[in-house]
Order: sequence, then structure tokens, then C-alpha cells
Amino acid sequence: MMPEVLEEYVLGDIEDERGAKLSDQLAEHRLLALMLRRPEIAPEMRDLVSSREFFDRALGRVFDGMVSLDGFAPEPKQIIEWLGGETMVIAGRPAKQFVGYLVGLGDELGDDDASAYAQSIFETAERRFTQEGQTNLVGLDAWQSKMGLLLFEDRDAVSPDQYDYLVEDLIPEQELTIIMGPSQAGKSFITYHLAMCVARGVPFFGRRILKPQPVVWCAYEGGRGARGRMLAYSRYFDVQASVPFAALTHPVDLWSKELNVDELIKEIDGLCRIAFGGQRPGAVIIDTHNAATPGASEIDSEVVSKIRDRYKAIIRALECSLIVIGHTNALGKHRGNEQLTNNVETVIAVHKKTRVENRQNIQIKDNDSRDVRTMEIQKQREGETGTVADFVLHGVETGIKNKFGKVRTSCVVTEPNWSVEPEKGEEKRSGDTKGGFKLTDIEDQFFKAFWKALHESGQEAPPELGLSRSTHVVHRALVSKIYRQSAIPEDGSQPVSENTLKSRWSRSTGRLKKLGVIGFQEPWFWWTGKPIIGMPATQPQRYMFDDPVDHGMPETEFPE
Repeated sequence: MMPEVLEEYVLGDIEDERGAKLSDQLAEHRLLALMLRRPEIAPEMRDLVSSREFFDRALGRVFDGMVSLDGFAPEPKQIIEWLGGETMVIAGRPAKQFVGYLVGLGDELGDDDASAYAQSIFETAERRFTQEGQTNLVGLDAWQSKMGLLLFEDRDAVSPDQYDYLVEDLIPEQELTIIMGPSQAGKSFITYHLAMCVARGVPFFGRRILKPQPVVWCAYEGGRGARGRMLAYSRYFDVQASVPFAALTHPVDLWSKELNVDELIKEIDGLCRIAFGGQRPGAVIIDTHNAATPGASEIDSEVVSKIRDRYKAIIRALECSLIVIGHTNALGKHRGNEQLTNNVETVIAVHKKTRVENRQNIQIKDNDSRDVRTMEIQKQREGETGTVADFVLHGVETGIKNKFGKVRTSCVVTEPNWSVEPEKGEEKRSGDTKGGFKLTDIEDQFFKAFWKALHESGQEAPPELGLSRSTHVVHRALVSKIYRQSAIPEDGSQPVSENTLKSRWSRSTGRLKKLGVIGFQEPWFWWTGKPIIGMPATQPQRYMFDDPVDHGMPETEFPE
């Protein structure tokens, strides 16, 4: 039941001339109150409603802020900032008082169904945004922008067209990405590995994927090998559970027959409805551009423009990311007219890694004599360019025998084996030296934040972690808070972007865990006892723990 004091204030809801509600601010209050009481429901609410549907824009900003914390409760001062500052008045209350009202309201609502309020917000907004609603508004100017208006006051709100990533800082959502390289570079295998990471919801070389999403692979080049790749992947990575991944192995001409674009969309839509429970695809992959557009000119600008438009039609219809695998020329650029790569969001190049020796390019190999390949971002409209990862192709038996009785093999993507320090120029290091572990600048920033949080707020490890009683742990949210503070430039210069901060967190924690410097089990971090060069407090004579334990843990997500 709502507190009686609410009746003192007029919320200012609107309705059409027939009395149908076009806004429901009471539902907006109740939803936020329940999210404050039970912050773990925020990810679920994000799938039911967006800030765009909130009638009160300030409350929409609060909703976005709470969703961004991914299950953590916000501080009252954060909510006040989202509302617009202490001078902001919401439902007749100053911002600070309104926060208190939400807390009390959440206690009253208890275990009410938050999804019902989210649905009400969505339904009234849908009615408000329709032409019928716009022409029958009572008490509100009916004008609506049709040209993508963005007010300065709404700059923090998440809009339907806001740029975001499917794979952190790498593959943008609902955009076109080109992954290209010369023949035999491994571009198809690395893209397949990326696709499986998306379908499983596991990190791709330390870059987070927040949840499993269906992936449809249009295997137009080498489709007969699709089954072998699936078998090799499942065997090597021991994937026994069902994964929302599917391959279409019959090539479809997307150039000479425009109707085929619609047929492909219908095929993928039907596949996702029947096989993947109605989920829209996270990504569709075209392997390859040439195989999907047979007979199309590679140099004619008009032809290339039409093909690009057809790719974007797939994105719009399926609301997915589209990844197209292409070939490069001798100069390392996409073969043919550059208009295709000039007008896409992201371009990633894959090639074998070499070093120059006696004026010759020498293939770099790992310690198992496998060719080392690399994946680099050449273009990223909203992010940074540079190397994504080095990798090798590892042969795996599929279990399928040919007619001569020999077992067929395929390849999976793995990290190079650098168990022995490579020669100069191969750009790999173990990090361990005689005096301890040597941190990079980015790792040093994280470790100092972690160390400070551990000493200021560390506590005895919970029994369920199975650590020694002398081991201390610290909550990742406390590490995150100090880490964020440490990233603020003292000289007042431009701070590091949020995406860059997340990427650095992910890479630092991933590497330090992999090499046994820190341990992690949600939500706790701890130090394993490995000494750090340049930090005397970590050296053996000054161990903080009597019985350090080295626990390798899975990748940690950056708490937003």
C-alpha cells in the first residue's frame, strides 16, 4: 500500500481525451523503490523496460544508473546526482527527501512483483508514443521530434540508439563489423572462437560478454567443415551443455537476388524462434563476403554501396550485430573498393605474426612450433585501436573417420605457449623474475588499489572459500571504488573513459589471476602471497599472511 503522504502531491500524469492513461509515475516510483530494496533484480528489469519509457526523465536517469551497477545498491548521493542534484524537486519533494521516500516505499511494498510495474510503465509509454496517443494528449504539448532530438539534460539517459558493445570494447551491438585477412591467416577460426564465446557468454581474450546470446554462422565458404569445428571445439573446451549456436551451410546469393536477403532474415528469425526460445540473435556471421556476393564487382562503388545497404537491412530486421569475414589484398587492405570498410563501425585485421631478420620476414612460432597469429583493431568509431590478442591454431581430432579409416581433425583457437621466454622481438614475457612478479603500469594501478582496499577493509576469509584462516579477503566493490578514484587525474586533465577503465580492469585481473598473483571467487579478492617487485610489503620477510594459498579463479567482471 502506498504511504498516505503521497496524496499531498499531484504527480502530473497525463491521459488522452478518453481517459486512458498515458503515463504512470506511481509505477515508476514503485519500480525504483523495489530496485533499491532488491538491487539484484535490476538486470531483469532492464529486459522489461528502458529509461526511454519513463515519463519522468529524472527517474529514467535513476533507472539507468541502477541498472549500470549490475546488482549493486547505489549510495544515496549517487541517486541524488542522477536526479539532477539536491535542488531538484521530484513529486513535490527535494531530491534528498525523495530518496528517503523511495527507501520507505520499498519497505512497504516488500516482495511486490516489480515486473508488473515495469510492464505498466512500458504499456503507458507505448500508448503515449503512438500516433493515436500523440493526437489525443490532454495537458501536454503533442509535438514530438522526428529527427533524433537529444536534449542536453538527457545526455546521461540510455537511448534506444546508444552505442554499446556485444563484446567489450570490440564488437559493437547492432552494427556492421568487418574481420579481414589474407588466405590462411586464421580469420575464420578466430571469428568462430569469438562466436562461441558470445553463444556461451564467456570472455573473449579477457573482454567481457555479459550473457549468452544466440549466434548464427552463415558458413558459405567451407560449410562442410562446420560440423568438424563444432566437434573439435566441444572436445577441446569440454562443452557438453547446449549452446545457442547454429550454422547455415547452404550458400545464399545476397547480391544478384535481393529477395534472398529477406529469405535469409526469415530463416534466421524462424531458427531463433524454434531452436533458441524466441531470443533474437546476438550476432550473425557472414563467412565470407565474397561467397555471399558471387558475381558482384569488388570495385564498383554503386555495387558495394548496395551490398552494404543489404547487410544493414539484416541488422535492422534482426536487431543483431553483423560480422562479415573478408579478404585483404597485398597491401593489407580489404580487397576491392574501400567504401565497404570506410563506412562500417569496426574493422579488425587478422594476420600471421612475423619479425624482421636479415631483411626478411620470419614467422614467429610459440614453444610448440605453432605459427603465432594476431588480431588487431584497425578501426573503431567509439573505441581504441590496437592489438586484441595473439593466438595459435591447435589441431584437435573430431572423432569422425574418413572412408580410409583416418580420424579427421579441425582446429581450435588457443593462446600461444610461451612457457619458455621467447627471443627478443616476440613481445611476450612471463612477468616472473628472481625478485618476484613484475607488474605493467596498468597492472600496477589495479594492484595498488587492491592492496589499499585489502589493508583498509580486508576481513577473514569466509569458510566456504576453503582458504586458510590467516588469509584475508576484500569485496570487489571496495576494490572497484578505490580503483575508480585512482584513475582520476590529479592535475585535472581529462579522465580515462569508462570503457577504457573496464577494459584495463578486466585485463589486469585476468592476467594477475592467471599467473597466481591474486585469487578471486565472487565477490571476494585475495592475495596469494606472490611477491611483487617494487612493493617491499609483499616480499617474503613481510608476508601479510602466514599460509598464503594460490587459487586460480575464473575471469572477474568489472563492477560498474
